[in-house]
Amino acid sequence: MRTCFPAVLVAAIAGCAFAEEPMDPSQDGPHAVGWRKVSVPDAKTAELAAAFYYPAAAAGERAAPAEGGPWPVVVFSPGGPAPSWQGYEDFGTRFASLGVAALVVAFGDRPADQRAVQFAAAREWLEKKTSEKGWFLEGKLDLKRALAGGHSRGGAAAMIAAADAKKWAGCVAVGPALREVPPKYATPTFVIGSPEDQTLPALYDGQKKPRWLLVVEGMDHFMNPEPKRAVVLKYCAGWVAARALGQAEMKTWLAKEAEKDRKAGVLKEAKVEE
Repeated sequence: MRTCFPAVLVAAIAGCAFAEEPMDPSQDGPHAVGWRKVSVPDAKTAELAAAFYYPAAAAGERAAPAEGGPWPVVVFSPGGPAPSWQGYEDFGTRFASLGVAALVVAFGDRPADQRAVQFAAAREWLEKKTSEKGWFLEGKLDLKRALAGGHSRGGAAAMIAAADAKKWAGCVAVGPALREVPPKYATPTFVIGSPEDQTLPALYDGQKKPRWLLVVEGMDHFMNPEPKRAVVLKYCAGWVAARALGQAEMKTWLAKEAEKDRKAGVLKEAKVEE
């Protein structure tokens, strides 16, 4: 086990020791969450089933959006063959509760490099829809603060897609099934996974700063057992809030939390370079 916290980050942590604590990303945030089933155009011919989670006036399916915005967006790909968007409702809900809309897309049984193309198509669709008169989230989405995300094969696809730093402000990858980062990769990326995910150190080493790597002790590639999934969700949600919403205090809190969890044995490894 080793932890890499540069001196500048340690100093920042010390300087913020008495600052107000940010909201705890291990719990849902201050926003009620609405969600809707939507169909996202495929980059080829088909339509892809998806679920959209967003800050709402009240919780529930097809709820009216909350006042305010525009909100950043995470486009998220499930793992494996991704036949359905279901199974990642907790990620979509947590992100939206913190003020970041989330589109979870059933990208289908394609290799990661082919699925990565669908990320760009989904982002373009969102950009078009939020400018469309009468759409339920008209004017509510900020695609300049779009992040790519995913789990396993979906995490690999997210990193491949996020290599286009002009389209993606960041990437959150859970156990990405990827051997190496794409050439000239420079997108801020948060990587978290299990000890089974043996390529994680190489993915971290191949990135430029800012970069994060957390390895959850006692967790398998599928985020089991359930308490371990909660650890992943806490860190992913906190990092998304920090990056997409510009919450410097959340970034500092996460670095401190990671070091605490490493010492407690919750994390096997924690490497942070900002």
